[in-house]
Amino acid sequence: MVTNLPSYPIFNLIVYLYLSVYCVYPIYRKKGVYYRRKSFDWANFGFFFIIVSFFCVFAFSNGDFYNYYDVFRNTIKYGEDHFEEVYVWIIKNVTGSYLLWRFIVWGSSVFLMLLTLKRLSLKEFPSFAAVTLYYLLTLYIMRGNLGISILFYGISFLLKPLAHSRMSSYLLGLLLIIISYSFHKSMLLSLALLPMGLINFNKTTLRISFLIFPIVVSIVRAALELMAIDGLADIVSNNKLSRYAEIYANQEAFSYNIMGVIRNIFIYAAPYIILIKAYRKNYMDTMPRYIRFFFNYWYVWVYIASACAFQELGGWYYSRFMYMSNYPLCIVMAYLFSVEKSNRFMRFIILLTLLGGIYDLSYSVYKGF
Repeated sequence: MVTNLPSYPIFNLIVYLYLSVYCVYPIYRKKGVYYRRKSFDWANFGFFFIIVSFFCVFAFSNGDFYNYYDVFRNTIKYGEDHFEEVYVWIIKNVTGSYLLWRFIVWGSSVFLMLLTLKRLSLKEFPSFAAVTLYYLLTLYIMRGNLGISILFYGISFLLKPLAHSRMSSYLLGLLLIIISYSFHKSMLLSLALLPMGLINFNKTTLRISFLIFPIVVSIVRAALELMAIDGLADIVSNNKLSRYAEIYANQEAFSYNIMGVIRNIFIYAAPYIILIKAYRKNYMDTMPRYIRFFFNYWYVWVYIASACAFQELGGWYYSRFMYMSNYPLCIVMAYLFSVEKSNRFMRFIILLTLLGGIYDLSYSVYKGF
């Protein structure tokens, strides 16, 4: 890891606290004027875009900010190919500045994400609150979020096509979905799971999925063991892979100490509580079709991640799959924040998630990352 980059993790904590007051508190407190706004105001859109983009560009609180810089420099000097070709092309042909490269990649992710929320006719401040709570601390980590943003922007054209040009919407949506594959290695699994979003999960299908969960756990265990055997030879024979394996192993070890356990409770408890509430109140049957797709897709990711959690080798996959579930969860919660009253359940979920984010960023300040 390089040491010649500045490290001000308190910047991320301050921005997160500001967004909490600016976006989340009005939703937590009551249905204010911004809560009732029907569409996105472009001034607020631009302001939120700038704030979130800078949060992601200057991601001092996350170790990948520095690991990426290491890879960025090696890409320029030695042609290292850890990044996908599209990111290497930007480095070699657009900019040699690391921060500008991050702004292009993460800024594009944020912009497309906000366009997707706008296309789905989700209300403005409930959307901003959902992004802050359920996606911001995933968004600023992975470059692959650009692929996810392109994917879901494309899906929005399939689920909610333009009224005057449905065929053009379908073609554009399919094109964006295909293009998204080029932006991260994990996009193959994201694309493979898309048909699962068409399953209409209701109380009956959810019960069935709960009953077959032990079988799924066994299948996932076998798959992870095979992947571990295949990957071991690559790690042993490749010093670069060995370095990244060590980094992720250290991150995984943190999750098992007391500080990591507390963090995981804050970060991962909310999705399961939301799922239980959705099951009991049967939220699925009241959602518009285009929102229900994202609920289904979110549930599949959480389901697979949960199966990984019961594996000896599955901790890393669990966290990554939960990361992948956060974008569709963000869309679902933006919808629920718009239609549900600010009741005790909503306030509890907001407070739990908010405390998790503050704890996570505060711990980075404490470590002096």
